Amino acid sequence: MAIANSPLCLAIQVLILFFVCELSARDVNDPLYKESDPVWILNNDTFTLTLESNPDVIWLVQFFNSYCGHCRAFAPDFRKLAGSVLDWGKWVQLAVIDCAEDTNLDICMEFEVSIMTNLMKATFLSSTELCLDSTAAICILVRSYPTLKFFVPRRNQSDIGLRMEGSRTVSNIKKKILELVSGIDEDIAQRLQPISAAEIPGRLAEKFALQIFVLEKEDSLVGREIIIDFVPVQDIQIHRLIDSEESGVRTTASQLWALDPAMFEKNEAVVVVLRDAEVVGTKWILDRETADVKKFIIEIAKGFVNITAMEEGGNALRMKVAVALEKENKEAEIDSAVEGRDEREPINVQGVKPEIAQENLNDKVYFVDMEKALSYLLRHEVALSKEISGERLSALVEFVSVVRDQLPLRLPVQNFLESLLRFLKNPHQKSIQGKEWKDLVESLGSRGFDQFLPDYESYKACQGSAPGFRGYPCGLWTIFHSITVNAALRSDFINSEPLRPLRAIHGYVKYFFSCEYCSKHFQAMAAKDMESSVRAPLDSPLWLWRSHNRVNKRLKGDASEDPAHPKVIYPSASLCPLCYDGSEPRTVEGSWNEEEVMMYLTNKYGSVHVDVSGTENNIVQVKPAVSWGSEQNPVGEAKAMKLQSLKKFFTSGEVTFCMLLYLASTILLVAACIVVSRKRMRFSLFRTRKSSSPGQVLPYAFRNRW
Repeated sequence: MAIANSPLCLAIQVLILFFVCELSARDVNDPLYKESDPVWILNNDTFTLTLESNPDVIWLVQFFNSYCGHCRAFAPDFRKLAGSVLDWGKWVQLAVIDCAEDTNLDICMEFEVSIMTNLMKATFLSSTELCLDSTAAICILVRSYPTLKFFVPRRNQSDIGLRMEGSRTVSNIKKKILELVSGIDEDIAQRLQPISAAEIPGRLAEKFALQIFVLEKEDSLVGREIIIDFVPVQDIQIHRLIDSEESGVRTTASQLWALDPAMFEKNEAVVVVLRDAEVVGTKWILDRETADVKKFIIEIAKGFVNITAMEEGGNALRMKVAVALEKENKEAEIDSAVEGRDEREPINVQGVKPEIAQENLNDKVYFVDMEKALSYLLRHEVALSKEISGERLSALVEFVSVVRDQLPLRLPVQNFLESLLRFLKNPHQKSIQGKEWKDLVESLGSRGFDQFLPDYESYKACQGSAPGFRGYPCGLWTIFHSITVNAALRSDFINSEPLRPLRAIHGYVKYFFSCEYCSKHFQAMAAKDMESSVRAPLDSPLWLWRSHNRVNKRLKGDASEDPAHPKVIYPSASLCPLCYDGSEPRTVEGSWNEEEVMMYLTNKYGSVHVDVSGTENNIVQVKPAVSWGSEQNPVGEAKAMKLQSLKKFFTSGEVTFCMLLYLASTILLVAACIVVSRKRMRFSLFRTRKSSSPGQVLPYAFRNRW
């Protein structure tokens, strides 16, 4: 592989990466990764430019969702991985992109952040989409966060990356990185090959400032990591030897370097450092995750060789991290509020308005929270699907139908859902692409005063204490609870299907909810007792309430938990003292008065109790969408195109002002016509009288006026 190592190329790469990194930092309020982390933070505008700025390396990109608890839990491991391979910048670079951001929706759709079976892969994808783990059994075609994809050098434009399947541990990811590096660099591949015990004497005869022998188990990464770490240092030679009884490595090493054979059974590897065939350092490694082998070797090597070349592979990234750390340190000195706490610890004083914090205590349901969550659900989560067809399409139709029928919404939003359902239920509509769905929702959701899907700048009761906390998951739970409660309360639903709202919710979570771990857990709860527990309409909201408490219990102390809003058994005794039979339960299955619980849920989620405050302001202006029409309805398409062209120039407020101005102008014109008409009548009457009395002199006032 040809690597561009000239100072000019490096300078250009640094400038380009700094430029795109700065754009990403401005456009994305990323709660999980900061500029001081050793990763490149990408967005929709900088993704392609960044990868193309350094095309000769392997790019490992994490597609994540900042609302996903599993992504938050994985973030420390990914930072650890990025730091440990920082010196490998000549071969691999790590980057992240937040698919929860609306601005990144297109790039996440383009690179198909979804799980595939090998069979489905052959059916739906080109040969460039490969599963690195060929043993994968059955996977569901859903989005999965976090998703890791490798982009190798000299890839085609249609290449959507190699998916990292299987366990996402730091060691497993490193194994994949090392495999791919060996595939693109023949010299590295040769160096990583183990030698036999018989080759040791010959290698000892070679002249190097230091020679290092790593005796390790078959599946150990110690030797390979050390080799690639020290490739830039020419005066150090490193060899791997696989330790097994058959190889004779253990016996030879014990004889040459006086190693205790019993220690091989207790440790993963041993590193022997030699100078002029004499041992100058030995380190037994029980667990690579806890052993800082690189530091051990550097401490010995810096007395004999120049090791500064090791840092050249990550120059651009190191520079980016250094600048970001310096900036953060200056901000930390100014902001005394964050003094003395961990730099990643979220606090309640940042990103929270006092009035929002107070509203969170009121335990209310707001139209703002439900409509904002519904907007994200339809505009973002559903749109991430590559194709919506078959069971997935049926699940979407059913969920939208139940939302329209049971969720308390304002009339314009209901009209939007009606239009959406008319399209979905069209017998000719067998499938729809994710990009087409996005355009459809934007077009139908911005038709004017009587039909729209608003998108608000922030949540109210669901506002978190920092970006990435609460927000959409909270709004989604609010939608689910409102659906089940209002479905149970409606008289036309009493003799209907009590399981229908829960099945619709289950279908959405299974096929569209982007947190893979959360989706699987919800499906497991549903499979356990949903069908058997729900026999009557009131059973539906109670089952969802119990399930929500189980989720809260599971997520207590999780990385996704908002420290300002800890997960608790709900409702608490202070919110509903009558909900408890005796003392407040410590577990989900505690002693509850479920009649009072149902009354509490009704008083909170019932349609008459939803708070309308905030719906008239705080709305994000939605960009004009691509007009939507069909071959069966060309007139409707033409009208939609005309409407969208007008919306490019006028907002709804401007249209209202123009109409009021037009009405006022009309009234003024009519009034002016009446005044002029009366004056003309008076003048005509005067002329008539004058002609009948020729000798009469006009009064002074009339002489001046006429």
